[in-house]
Formats: sequence, C-alpha cells, structure tokens
Amino acid sequence: MSGNYHKENEELVNDYSFIRRIDTPSNKDECMEMYLIRLDLVKNIVYNETSERLVRWLKFMNAQSYEEMKEIGKEDEVMEQALKYIDEFLEKEGTTFQDKIDYEKVKSFDDGLMKGEKTGIMKTAKKMLKDGLNINTIAKYTGLSKEEIKKLN
Repeated sequence: MSGNYHKENEELVNDYSFIRRIDTPSNKDECMEMYLIRLDLVKNIVYNETSERLVRWLKFMNAQSYEEMKEIGKEDEVMEQALKYIDEFLEKEGTTFQDKIDYEKVKSFDDGLMKGEKTGIMKTAKKMLKDGLNINTIAKYTGLSKEEIKKLN
C-alpha cells in the first residue's frame, strides 16, 4: 500500500493506492485507489467558487441533525430531492429522521458495549481454560456454550 496512510495530517482528502502484484508474464499488476475524506474537518472549511458544491455535499452528509441538513440543502434542487426521498422513506417506516439518528446512535453504542463485554468474557474463559478449569465450570460462570469454549483452545 502506498500513499499518505502512514502520516498523521489534517488534509481533507487522503489518497491511498493498493497494488496486487501478479507474477505471471501475461498478467498485469492490479491497482486500486482509495480516497479517505475527513468529514470531521469539513465543518471548518469555508466555501470558495471551485469547491462550493463539494464542500456543501460533505457538510450535508456530516450534518448532526435533520434541521442542519435542511439548512445546508436550501436552494439546492438535488439536496432538496434527497431530503424529500429521506422523508418519504422514513414515513413508510413510521419514524422521523431525528428518531432514526437517535436510534442508530444508541444501537451503535449498545452494539459496542456487547462486543466489548463478549471479548472480555472470551478472554476470561481462555485464561480459565489455561488454568485447567473444566469446561462445565467455565460455561457456568461465563454463560458461554461448551462449543464456544472448545473453540478457544
């Protein structure tokens, strides 16, 4: 991999290149380019003539609320169409945009907690196995199945 992946920087756009080397004479190496756009930096960017549309879209995608999206999308036909599509989609789901954002934040946090808890339990079970405790005892105290514990070896 080449590019600026090894540098910490404050660039809005970071580019990377991935190359897969192919060792046969008839095949050419494959290359893929990836661009990382730092949405966390977008809020500090001031529009200029050449970047206005791009920056507006980046700010639109990074908005923290539906009202902020509407403000950014004012007088832009495509952004207003995107907001209309979101409204129609969520209406079918019986929810609002802000409710959906709030739900996803809570769900993401809960998912992270569950994954962290599961990781801790697995580490503990592995240590218990290493110390010679039997599988039934480990299952009783960790809540893991015997099959999960056997896979830890």
